[in-house]
Amino acid sequence: VPGGNWRSSGLAGKSAFYTNNNDLDSLKCAYYYVTSDKKLVKSGIYDNGQLYVTRTMDEDGHEVFEFKDKQGQVVLTRQRNNNQNYDTYYVYDDFGNKCFVLPPSASAGLSDNTYTGTEELLRNFAYIYQYDSRNRCIYKKLPGADPIYMIYDKADRLIFSQDGEQRSRGEWSFNIPDVFGRTVLTGICKNSLVYTAD
Repeated sequence: VPGGNWRSSGLAGKSAFYTNNNDLDSLKCAYYYVTSDKKLVKSGIYDNGQLYVTRTMDEDGHEVFEFKDKQGQVVLTRQRNNNQNYDTYYVYDDFGNKCFVLPPSASAGLSDNTYTGTEELLRNFAYIYQYDSRNRCIYKKLPGADPIYMIYDKADRLIFSQDGEQRSRGEWSFNIPDVFGRTVLTGICKNSLVYTAD
């Protein structure tokens, strides 16, 4: 049988399904949420049985756990190596928009508290996103970089964007679409736009 020797040697990939369980370090999950004023809050851990957990093990014995909430959103991916957890958390607002991604270098340093997103640990290691009242991403901050601002027209098309380098020069990138939404003109302008992340 093709692959029989591989499988009989115990080298096949495996998967299993659980719910979160605070009695086991591998199945424990911290609880994060976003406030209405876009702050990140870490507040204890999920109660037992609140999350669906999928555990996969590859052919080399590396374990990965994926935690999903009842809306099907991934809230944590955990890699385990030598009984150590390396956690990446995903934090959503009330509308299901992903607002924070906290890689292991960020999540390992956060205690139960409220964070504005301007803390050095989050500035250096977290991915931060903000949305307007129409759930359009208007602010994107990647680890160690200045944020990118985005402005849309009434048809939800991205028209202006600005990264940190452009901000220091007072420049914006622009995209002009035709009536069918196809981009027909792009460029750089020096307009003085008033930007607010609301």
